[in-house]
Amino acid sequence: KLAAGVLLTKDIVNAPHNVLNSESLAETAKRIAKESKYLTCEVLGRKECEERGMGAFLGVARGSETQPQFIHITYSHPDSKVKRKVGVIGKGLLFDTGGYNIKTKMMELMKFDCGGAAAVLGAARAIGELAPGGVEAHFVVAACENMISDRAMVPSDILTASNGKTIEVMNTDAEGRLTLADALVFCDKEIKCEKI
Repeated sequence: KLAAGVLLTKDIVNAPHNVLNSESLAETAKRIAKESKYLTCEVLGRKECEERGMGAFLGVARGSETQPQFIHITYSHPDSKVKRKVGVIGKGLLFDTGGYNIKTKMMELMKFDCGGAAAVLGAARAIGELAPGGVEAHFVVAACENMISDRAMVPSDILTASNGKTIEVMNTDAEGRLTLADALVFCDKEIKCEKI
């Protein structure tokens, strides 16, 4: 059961971007949930993220070639009383060019920028199979790409995260903390996780 989670993690990290993007990662999350009797999956699209004020995540996603996918997998065991509610969050940049602060070396390795998301989905798969009692777990990934386009964020943009904090973008290659910011707020404020 643990090996299945590890193998899924490795497959996600090793997949090239033309095979695995934010939309296909969301489909993978849905499949994981469908294969488990203890997991459910909800994927929020751009509209739902806008309604929640996720301006940090959506700022990064503006340059994406695919639609942003905010993935939320929930684990709960119906025969077990919940003693702790935890959140597990991973960085879900399916490819990171650096944006307008473009990377100049080893960009071919930037498919690995989804390693955090891969670990989260691998953990969800393993937990869904192991079915531990006493815990409700929430696995969250804000998935998109950090690309250059006519819509992409640029240095000096000011984004507003879902908790109302404003963030001045001084370097577009700081995309991970922006996407993770809205994921953290989601686990804290919306789900009310005790530990993240």
